[in-house]
Parts: sequence; structure tokens; C-alpha cells
Amino acid sequence: RAWPLGAGGVVGDAAPRTAPLASSLTDAGGHFALPRVPRAPLLLEVEHPSYPTTLASAEAGAGATAQLTVPIPGGIDGELHEHVTGGAVAGGTVEALGPGGQRATAAAKRGTGAFRLPRLRPGHWTLTARARGYATAIRDVDVPESPSLGDASVRGLRLELDQER
Repeated sequence: RAWPLGAGGVVGDAAPRTAPLASSLTDAGGHFALPRVPRAPLLLEVEHPSYPTTLASAEAGAGATAQLTVPIPGGIDGELHEHVTGGAVAGGTVEALGPGGQRATAAAKRGTGAFRLPRLRPGHWTLTARARGYATAIRDVDVPESPSLGDASVRGLRLELDQER
């Protein structure tokens, strides 16, 4: 999708809420065309279900080309545990807030407390773990790109919760 680029050429954290000037699908090689856009700087948004949404700026006009790079997403595989006993905490949730305001939520599996947060934009994330009967736990995590699409880049993360008093 394409919009006119805002004043100063600054690319923000989110696409405008207005209708785009143009949109297109890529071919198998990732090539796309945006016909009938004005000769002006544009804000481009690339969206694909396997990758984080990516924003970039580009100059538009007849014959203009732009190369956009979409990062390979990272991910987190972890477990919720009770701080004192080390036992798994089932029925909890983990909410994640990351770059550009991206949000993700995962439920901990019963029995193991395991959770998975896939397709995260590489960067700094704040995780908030909650479960009934436990105090909320907050943890900051830096998520790198995954070595291969679909794999977690942070593995074995252990979040510990204290029982409420």
C-alpha cells in the first residue's frame, strides 16, 4: 500500500488510517507495480502473514524503482513457572509489546506452562505475564531475527511468577 509521505520525509511507526493512494500484490519474485501514483515521495507498507509489517519511504514516478527489505521475524519460545516451587503455571497469558507498537499474546499450555510468540519484529520487547492467583511479572527481552523463517530466535525463556499474598 502507498500513501503520500508526511512532511519532513519521516516514516512513523504506523501507516496512516486514511485510504491508500494505491495497493498491489507482489509476484512470486516479490516484484510489484503501483500505477497512477503521483510523482512524489511515498510511504510504502508491506504486509505478509509470515513477516512483520514493514514501512519504508520511496520516490515515485514513471520508471521509479524501490527496493524494500522485510526482516525475517524472530519469535519467543518460553515457559511460565511458579517462582518458589518451580512448578509450571497453567492457564496464564503472556502479552508482548514491541517495536512500532506491535502486540502479540500467547496462552500458556496446561501442564507445561509453555508459550510461543511467533512472527515478532526484531527489536526490544516488553513481556507481561499474568495468571490467576499470581502477581503480574514484567520482563524486557531483545528479539533478534530468526536464523530461518518460522523458528523462534529466543528459546527456553523462563518467566517466573510469585503467588499473590
